[in-house]
Amino acid sequence: RAPVSVRDTLQRRLSRLGPDERAVVETAAVLGDGGEVRVLIKACAADAATVLAALDAAVRFGLLDGTELGRGKIAFPHTLTRQAVLDLIDPSRLAGLHARIGEVLQASGSGSPAVIRQLAHHFARAAALGYGDAAAGYLRLAAREAERSLAFEDAAAWYTQAADLTEGSD
Repeated sequence: RAPVSVRDTLQRRLSRLGPDERAVVETAAVLGDGGEVRVLIKACAADAATVLAALDAAVRFGLLDGTELGRGKIAFPHTLTRQAVLDLIDPSRLAGLHARIGEVLQASGSGSPAVIRQLAHHFARAAALGYGDAAAGYLRLAAREAERSLAFEDAAAWYTQAADLTEGSD
């Protein structure tokens, strides 16, 4: 969690945005630093012009880094900025955003290791909404990839998370 002072400052900045603009910033926070703007547009289920205008407003209020946006990537000016935005999202909405981003990434058809890790992360965060089995599958794929890369600690963490999700689901 971000410190209260940071959350309060970000809450004031977010309050200057319209509801649709705030929704875009929240979705961007869930997508995370380095997320692709094209994925964000699909996750927002809005036309590109609307999402891009919301991103421009977020840059004006210091919520996003405009330089990275020009490269098609989401970037917050500081880790605490993103964390504060995440902290201000209601838990059920947060799970829904993770689910939506996972669905968009899954529909992309990319099986790259990076996308597999993203799918594992987003579906695990949406497990309460019925994505636990999907999350466990992607977590196991991410673990196997980590093993191939000799990242055994990462693999163990992925496997543990998959086991935690499937425990008691029988």
